[in-house]
Amino acid sequence: MAWCYLIHFDSPPRGKQRHYLGYTSNLAQRWGDHQAGHGSDLTKLAAKQGARMTLARVWPNGSRDLEIKLKQSGHFERNCAVCMMNAIAEALTVGEFGREVNVRVGAKINRRPDMYNPDNE
Repeated sequence: MAWCYLIHFDSPPRGKQRHYLGYTSNLAQRWGDHQAGHGSDLTKLAAKQGARMTLARVWPNGSRDLEIKLKQSGHFERNCAVCMMNAIAEALTVGEFGREVNVRVGAKINRRPDMYNPDNE
């Protein structure tokens, strides 16, 4: 089976580029290559800089045509589960009624100084 996949970088390795979109017939091996710094130039740089990479989305039954279409759309944030969860967390943090809300997204805690942070206890 072939896959298209989207990698999210917590800290952009180059400029503002937070995502890498790729295509592979062996997702497990390719993901391991990226994490080990043997993937694309961008993921090599990210691994060298110690940037955290998250496999944010996969498209099963992917193809080169789908990869090209996704890259041409340029809407990586819309397809990225990490970006979507961060956007939701930010919206909830402000709060609909003007009050602060403590939001936990996965294992990542919103680190605003005026919010509860379990690491400070």
